[in-house]
Amino acid sequence: EQAKRLAEQRAPLVSDPEAAAENYRWLAKAYDGLKRPEQAYRAFEQAVERAPAAEENYLALSVFAMDHANPAFAREALGRGLGLLPNSAKLAMQMGLCWAMEGDFGNARAYFDRAAKADPRWSLPLLALGIADLQAGEAQSAGEAFRNARALDPGDYRCYYLHATAIGRSNPDPAHREEMIQELKRAVELDPKQARVHTALGQAQLP
Repeated sequence: EQAKRLAEQRAPLVSDPEAAAENYRWLAKAYDGLKRPEQAYRAFEQAVERAPAAEENYLALSVFAMDHANPAFAREALGRGLGLLPNSAKLAMQMGLCWAMEGDFGNARAYFDRAAKADPRWSLPLLALGIADLQAGEAQSAGEAFRNARALDPGDYRCYYLHATAIGRSNPDPAHREEMIQELKRAVELDPKQARVHTALGQAQLP
């Protein structure tokens, strides 16, 4: 409570827009933790006002909205951000997640694809795109997305595990089944603590 009061006093005095916005975001989270969502919302909006080109403001506001079961407002906040920052991969990625959480995988896929194109070196949008494809029953498209993610981040076990999952949903012939097993073995090597990967490998190796 004392830290919150200090932040309230300090926020209007910070001259640097980015620093001021960060202070308001911290204040908003403090208010939210105290079960004062209206004040939290006003603090988030003050952050946007101070630094309208800071993507962190819209990301934080969308998370706040989703935490309060208001996905429509989360999308509205992200839409505002994308209006100012149309090439933001993070905002597009978050928008895709918002749509996916509502079960709209068509819109989710569009935004994941947008995020992947905005930052071609980031593997996470490709993983999300592949998962959305799996949800839509498009196993072959999912497999391509996971292979592309694997090329970008060959040390991420998820690329191999999810690629194997996509192969398994494509009615694999013996050669592809062996490829699926090898992908799962590689996933286990990269992260031996993942129980679901061990389970999938054991099932794949059954006669």
